[in-house]
Amino acid sequence: GLIPSAPLAALPETLATAQQLQGSRIVGMLTFVASAVACLPGLAAGTVRIESVAPPPPSAAAAARGDLGVLLLQRSPASFNLERTSWLHRSSKEAEANLASLTAEMQEVKQVVDTSGSDVVADLTLEVRELKEMIKALQQSVESKLDGCCNSCQDPPSPGPSPPPQPPSTSTNRSDPQPGLCAAFGDPHFTTFDGAHTILLRDLTLWLVKSEDVWIQALSKSATGDFMGFAVGGPFMNGHTLILYNNTLSPDSSAPGSLTALFDGEPILADWDAEGNADFEEPSILLAARREEWTSSLHNQEVLEMPDSINWTVGSWPSRFQNKPMGGLYLFRLPQGIEITATGVDFMSAVIKMAPQAKGQSGYCGNFNNDMSDDFEPAPIGSAPPQTIAAWNRPIGDGLDLVPDSENLFKLHSATANL
Repeated sequence: GLIPSAPLAALPETLATAQQLQGSRIVGMLTFVASAVACLPGLAAGTVRIESVAPPPPSAAAAARGDLGVLLLQRSPASFNLERTSWLHRSSKEAEANLASLTAEMQEVKQVVDTSGSDVVADLTLEVRELKEMIKALQQSVESKLDGCCNSCQDPPSPGPSPPPQPPSTSTNRSDPQPGLCAAFGDPHFTTFDGAHTILLRDLTLWLVKSEDVWIQALSKSATGDFMGFAVGGPFMNGHTLILYNNTLSPDSSAPGSLTALFDGEPILADWDAEGNADFEEPSILLAARREEWTSSLHNQEVLEMPDSINWTVGSWPSRFQNKPMGGLYLFRLPQGIEITATGVDFMSAVIKMAPQAKGQSGYCGNFNNDMSDDFEPAPIGSAPPQTIAAWNRPIGDGLDLVPDSENLFKLHSATANL
């Protein structure tokens, strides 16, 4: 409501006339005034933002006027941005002095165009008078808003607080060691954590995993090395032991081919329901389950996806764990996220899931260093039929010696001491 509409509409014509008469001096002066007038509606409405930025070099017209400042305009459909208005920061007395200087400029314009005729001079005089009134109104409006506006707009507006960064997902954090799978089965064959396929064919108690905290041993019986049981212990079990073995080894077994689970030498998972299900828990140490069938909500799908090295006579790898496998389907969840899945197929088929040990590990499951080449030596030519030689590689590495009786977990309990 501060800007009359007629003077604004007439400004282009006035500027054109002035340019014809005198050139850039008049145009520069009137452009300065017109720019200030154009900013008034936005400033009054709160849509003009005043900021302190480095001004460009002053024009000749600005130098002639004195240090009035430089007025820069940037227009957009949404708002006007007044990027530099140093003269608005002056006191009221300084603004009046600037206005007097501007009046003197107007008189110079009048003198310049006087020779062009009284009509042009009268038009310019009227325009200047109206522009002076608008500048006064601009000064009054700005002075009422200047403190608050400059204080709030001195810096660019804050975009608001950013959402806090989300902690990295453990599934995608590459600094965490990723678990792998090792399998033992048959007479016995091994698939190491790094993917090598080896075989033993010896009668002994051996290390599947040997580390500072985790001990997992296997029982290989007879000259053909039948895999008949495994035992778990070591510091990570806090003094407890877990054993699963094939009842064929027990002389008084009434159910050859079935499996028996022991926790600290006592049977667990022995009394299952009509569907063949049983469960056991030792808080913070063991969750154990027996099932007749593979259950996708309970068992690890990755176990079924382990690659076969050859075509086995007992069937494909997934068939060892599906379709009511012999002896039942056992699952053991242990500290450190270690899991063991086992059945009675092919004497015993067991898969260990665990992450690599920080201080290293050894045994027939390999050293878990993501390099299978240091887990095996290729089988000599002629040592096995061509269709099976891929599974006949010789294990190499540390921890392949016989487990001494002093460390033999099977020897700790009377039920397995003589197996």
